[in-house]
Amino acid sequence: MEKREKTEIVRVRDLEIGRGLPKICVPVAEGTREQILRAAGEIGRSRADLLEWRADCYEDGMDRKKVQDLLLSIRRTVGEMPILFTFRTRQEGGAGLYELSPRDYLWLNYYALETGAADLVDVELGAGESAMRTLAGEAHSLGRHIIGSHHNFQQTPQTSRMRDALLTMDGWGADILKLAVMPRDETDVERLRTAGREASVRTGRPVIAISMGELGRISRTQAASFGSAVTFGCLGRASAPGQVDAEELAALLRQE
Repeated sequence: MEKREKTEIVRVRDLEIGRGLPKICVPVAEGTREQILRAAGEIGRSRADLLEWRADCYEDGMDRKKVQDLLLSIRRTVGEMPILFTFRTRQEGGAGLYELSPRDYLWLNYYALETGAADLVDVELGAGESAMRTLAGEAHSLGRHIIGSHHNFQQTPQTSRMRDALLTMDGWGADILKLAVMPRDETDVERLRTAGREASVRTGRPVIAISMGELGRISRTQAASFGSAVTFGCLGRASAPGQVDAEELAALLRQE
């Protein structure tokens, strides 16, 4: 794959991902409608740049109408803040409340796009090429975007495997490429840094490279050095190991 001249900018409402400081995304991983809307309101008033709704944590996550209605309510709550819709599967660290068939996974993401409330949807590498290409095509036809993602909570794979995972998602049509891995030592963290930067240069797409846990905290607080255009923070309870409070994260990113 040839090196691209510059990083493509992914424009989401008034946000430009891939330009300027890494953007801060804060997930909502609550279980009930009331809890979710309360958390969304807090995020909307925070220094976060975008909100991720983790629909796999929602108690009615398999009810199409309730998911769509709640997504529209989140949109009304946060105004013009960009929304990322994510249903994280059990295999990639999700809440595990539901077992989705490949067909259900595809349609759930389609329904989120159909509302017009979700600006981006997360599509896992494990969903396969057909699913990612299909959802990317649907998203692009609606003026929306896809984050291709892969999570490994057990280890940090070889640098070449991490880079290849990011390049594969690029080839399948993802607009933003996300990889999150678990380090065992500082060498693992540095290998992720290498993979993230290489993928960013080679694809020209915005990358999200996260090393989880306390050992990988630097990948969040110094996200740009990992090639990352987005980093994930929290308000209160973290939804993934090593997340940093969004207010603290905003201050640290401006010191990079």
